[in-house]
Amino acid sequence: MDVIKVHEDEANQYDQQAAAWGWNPEVFFGLMWEYVRKGDRLLDAGIGTGLCSEPFRKAGVGITGFDGSEKMLGLCRDKQISDDLVVHRIEDVPWPYQDACFEHVIMGGVLHFFGSLRAIFKQARRVLVGPGAFAFNLSLLTTSDQNRHGVADGTPYAKVPDEASGVSIYKHSEAYILSLLGALGMTLEKRLSFLASCNPQTFEEHHSTLFVARKYT
Repeated sequence: MDVIKVHEDEANQYDQQAAAWGWNPEVFFGLMWEYVRKGDRLLDAGIGTGLCSEPFRKAGVGITGFDGSEKMLGLCRDKQISDDLVVHRIEDVPWPYQDACFEHVIMGGVLHFFGSLRAIFKQARRVLVGPGAFAFNLSLLTTSDQNRHGVADGTPYAKVPDEASGVSIYKHSEAYILSLLGALGMTLEKRLSFLASCNPQTFEEHHSTLFVARKYT
């Protein structure tokens, strides 16, 4: 599946679909508010239409964003969330930014498209100013997932069907996420599991976990 093409095709309906499925991107700001100061700079990697960044903008944070979909960025630009938007895929490294130039980095609703996250996390750390906050959400690989889909213990990530959407997504083990953060010298500050969406036709639920880590060195 070409994720960028899918988002290009659905861009005009994206915000309405997100609302219908119960996606509440404000959860990012809610978990990060104590680290955020007016005038801070935030990079939204995979910004899409800007849903996750909008609360930060309202709090006086400067928003920079990139996404692989030009149509999604066009809609984000129309909202005047950011004047600094670039067409760039999150998996294409290095990202087009200098070292240590943002107080915060967020990735909302994008990491389930990728298996290995090492290169992406390294870029997030590289562009952060210490003690910058790095927040991201993803679907955790559960024991139930392992048993149902024959995933061996200790597997860092696996592509499995998502109950709510019916499409296959990557789920990651918590041990893998914590090991990546530790290897990059980042400290986990907060963790919140929440209902990310609910299929309005079948009422199947999709659960996600939001992590907030910080770079101290």
